[in-house]
Amino acid sequence: RRLYDAHAARRHIERSLAITRKLFGEESHSASVSHNSLAACLQDLGEYAEARKNFELALAIDRKTLGEDDRQIAIVHANLGMLCYDQGDFSKAFAEEKQSLSISQNFLARMFGALSENQQLALEDNVRVALDNYLTIAGQIPVDDDAVYAWVLKCKGAVTAEQFLLHLQRRRSGTVKLFDELQSTTTRLSALDGELSELAATTSDPKERERRVQRIEREIRDLNARNETLQQQLVAKNSGFSQAKEFARMRPEDLRKALSPNSALIDFLEYSYYPRLEPGRTNRQPERRLLAFVIRPDRPTRRVELGSALGIAAKIDGWSRQVIGSRNSDGAEFSEDLRKLVWNPIEPFLDGAQTILISPDGSLCQFPFAVLPGAKPGSYLLEERQLAVFPVPRILPQLLAQSMPVSDDKVAATPLVIGNVDYESDPGTILLAHNDVRDRNRSREPVDNRGGGRLAFKYLPGTKDEMEDRKSVV
Repeated sequence: RRLYDAHAARRHIERSLAITRKLFGEESHSASVSHNSLAACLQDLGEYAEARKNFELALAIDRKTLGEDDRQIAIVHANLGMLCYDQGDFSKAFAEEKQSLSISQNFLARMFGALSENQQLALEDNVRVALDNYLTIAGQIPVDDDAVYAWVLKCKGAVTAEQFLLHLQRRRSGTVKLFDELQSTTTRLSALDGELSELAATTSDPKERERRVQRIEREIRDLNARNETLQQQLVAKNSGFSQAKEFARMRPEDLRKALSPNSALIDFLEYSYYPRLEPGRTNRQPERRLLAFVIRPDRPTRRVELGSALGIAAKIDGWSRQVIGSRNSDGAEFSEDLRKLVWNPIEPFLDGAQTILISPDGSLCQFPFAVLPGAKPGSYLLEERQLAVFPVPRILPQLLAQSMPVSDDKVAATPLVIGNVDYESDPGTILLAHNDVRDRNRSREPVDNRGGGRLAFKYLPGTKDEMEDRKSVV
């Protein structure tokens, strides 16, 4: 946006605000939207004091019309936080971004059961943006690493963790009706949230608006009370539900209790860092950065900034092209660089830890940590430490549990064993698994690989016997 465009936009927004006040009143949600837009425009013009005043007016109006936990308020908190950040008021900025993050994360958790998977993932993206803002400003002021990690623990893989909880509930018989009713009441709560937002923007008669707001708020209170009752009944019928709910509220200290004495958890997070804007500039270019948290059972959480995520991603891509593309290289140059960039800054906090649990993020999900060079020349990290990779730390205690609750309907969970696979065979032919499935007259061509050559997956005849051996012990 150019500066003269901002001046023109200001005039139009101010005219719109005057009309909105006349039609819907000083304290309508529509007026709040206009104040928020005007504040953003004033921020672009470098008029920070006036911008801040308009953001605060928008917040005050929305608190009255929407309530403190509405997701629209989260947006205004975030906007005000970034303005304060640009002004150098880091303490105020941090408080506003923390509030925005809290509202966004709580909204996703509260409405999760009423959303489609696409809606869940879209809201998770919103939560990650709020987390990016929070982490950007947390790096500017003294903040306890445990407090910062508590938010990362809540937000990273939120949909995966909540889906895990839902599947855990479904594994128990006798709770399906309760679970369905809980989803139904949550869906209705989501609809009422939309009605409140629409009501604030469209109803001009203050008395009618107040009457309808009171009716909606009564229904919301009743539904929340019913939700609480349903959750108590689920807890009484299903200990797994209670346990899973606790995991959904996982704190860093709870995670520490789940770790064995000689272990460590490394939780990586890729996030967008937002630089401060100078007055008169409107283009804020984010930088992708990589962050790691080291969690030990007997020590405080440590936060380690690892620098540019794009630089690390380039090294991983180079390693992949050499190892997978040429088949004649072990990618030693790139893996050495990756050890320096990713592992060496963390290693001082891993003394005495033999088992390392790794939760990767971003491009690190595409790299096998086991092939990182070890401390000795010619060695690998896997020779020095026991490594395990998993997706979401919030579900770690359940994954470490010795047993998973199974359904009472006699359908026990069993492992899936796969072997005797011929990757290049004709997929149109279906043969029994206990027979040798190799078709020597395969018709398919090998697929292209990223290095530009022809990549073929060879048939491994020994996997048939391995599969049979595994089947005999499960």
